[in-house]
Amino acid sequence: MKYKKTDDPLERIIKDSLAQKVQEPELPDKKMEDVYQKIRNMQPARKRKLPTGVKFGAAAAVLALIMVYSVKNPAVAAQIPLIGTIFQRLEGEVSFPGDYSNKSIRLGGESDRKDDGTKTEIELETQIQNETENDTDTIRPERTDNTIAGTQTDDNADDEKSKTQSYQEKVDGVTVTLSEVAYDHNAIYLAILVQNEDGFVKDALYPDILFYDAQVKLYRPDGSTKEFDYKSEGIFLKGIEGEYTDSNTFKGIFQFMENGTDLSDYTACDLTFRNFQQQLTTGETETIVVPDYGEVPRTIYDSEYYKGPWKFRLDFDGIAISEQEAVVHDTNEQGFGIEKVVKTEFEIYAVPILPEGEKGYNYVATIWDADGEALETRNYGDYLTMSHYGRDVSEVTVYLLRAEDFLDNKGENSYLQPEKAIYTTTVRFNK
Repeated sequence: MKYKKTDDPLERIIKDSLAQKVQEPELPDKKMEDVYQKIRNMQPARKRKLPTGVKFGAAAAVLALIMVYSVKNPAVAAQIPLIGTIFQRLEGEVSFPGDYSNKSIRLGGESDRKDDGTKTEIELETQIQNETENDTDTIRPERTDNTIAGTQTDDNADDEKSKTQSYQEKVDGVTVTLSEVAYDHNAIYLAILVQNEDGFVKDALYPDILFYDAQVKLYRPDGSTKEFDYKSEGIFLKGIEGEYTDSNTFKGIFQFMENGTDLSDYTACDLTFRNFQQQLTTGETETIVVPDYGEVPRTIYDSEYYKGPWKFRLDFDGIAISEQEAVVHDTNEQGFGIEKVVKTEFEIYAVPILPEGEKGYNYVATIWDADGEALETRNYGDYLTMSHYGRDVSEVTVYLLRAEDFLDNKGENSYLQPEKAIYTTTVRFNK
């Protein structure tokens, strides 16, 4: 899956999707987190060289253990490769790429930043051994509401539940799991796994997107809130980019990003998905009149809905958001210039200086990396932000362009930006 950035965010390259049905994982996050906690509490064993026969014997034993465990617990075997690897798999494929896997926080009890999003062999081996040894025929409680099976409901358990069990919710056969989160100065990125017992639509119009209706409520230190409401309807859609790994499973990266919203001003966030939906290939075509153009047909596609709600709480305490500024504060004789260049965790942008009377929306500052290549556009807001994922931005060159020159010379025509620039400057950042 590789998206091509276009002016229409819904224009995606359609790929074939696998449709092999697997069982829905039944293992709660708490059980997996218990395993992780045991691993963290273990003292590391001293390394020693084993005889070749012993090493091969141990490998065979582990392989046999995995095979037995997978047969007894096929749902868990299906879930293990997904939880904790979503960022790593998708971070370079979405239309807002970023190094999320190396700058994320594991949800469900793990609060330390990780080097990557994968489980180690010892983690997987220890989990399998513990689960196999402790496996019984005990009947698990049925899930009768939006909580995980076996969750205590007394008031004294609320705090513990919020720490270890608030990142997985099940409603009407659809289980939503949040496994990792990464933050930028104005954005939240969530690794999300959605599992549907009844299966997703196989031939949806957009095979790599799961659309949603949602509400985001941010809490300030004084208890006041700021709310954002997102609704997918008709041609106005909000979607999670990702992939359907099989007919019952979707994994993706949810992005909350609002210009002018600084996460450092808030202490927590309530995220509620009211429903998810897939657009179908069927629908009704209507004719609309576009001013100065004429009549244009458009299709309002049918949708398959999966109704919630699924509710989650994110705590911002202790998060660290990296931001570097390179101050320029320079102009040319005409009064055009750059105030500063700002690099955050996942994006970079320049703040223009304009002559008196000029409007900001008439100008765009683009940025090129240390290799002399234009960075990819990421978001449009007060300033044009660009992605630095996988790029060398230890030194960047900024070109201030008139908006019409930028629109005529972006993408494949970016090489023309230097000669169209009305102001140019170069700045350096620490890697």
